[in-house]
Amino acid sequence: MLLDRPRHRGHRSPSGAGGAWAADYGRRSAIESGNAELKTHRLHIDRGFTRVMGTLKNTLLLAFAIAGLNVVLLRDWHAKRHRPDLWATLTGEPEEPRKTRRTRAKRRTTTLATLTTGEPPG
Repeated sequence: MLLDRPRHRGHRSPSGAGGAWAADYGRRSAIESGNAELKTHRLHIDRGFTRVMGTLKNTLLLAFAIAGLNVVLLRDWHAKRHRPDLWATLTGEPEEPRKTRRTRAKRRTTTLATLTTGEPPG
């Protein structure tokens, strides 16, 4: 009978799995998000990213690149929430001026029809 067989270990389904499945899925989602930041969105790590030969040299350069990515992510996180940049505070960097929100110019009260039929402006 099919119902008596144990499920394959790699099989995960949301029905009946409970909190363990959700925790596993959350970890996997976080790891995949980190991989996407490394490969696609921020660093564009691809073949030839480091132009050195040797495993040790490549490992060292990738470690510095990942550390730099962490700093960028932290700064972006603070900027998105309009909080002061803690890294800049620790290093003594001056605060960057906040970008003001651009507003759209007000619409003109005159139209093309009123300009062409009436008196010239001025």
